[in-house]
Amino acid sequence: MVISMENLMTMKVNSFIKVILSLDAFYDHRIVIKRSDGTSGPSTQLKNTFGVGFGYTF
Repeated sequence: MVISMENLMTMKVNSFIKVILSLDAFYDHRIVIKRSDGTSGPSTQLKNTFGVGFGYTF
């Protein structure tokens, strides 16, 4: 069983600045991940992205 989820949130701060937040969650029982307590096994993986953009139209 493989589960994948993607979320994207875009916010307009003003007419020049835009902020983008992204969260990707992924679970695959075939991928073995070593945990901080020394055990290993399948686990949920997360990826966060934060972006700030500046745009100006000529």
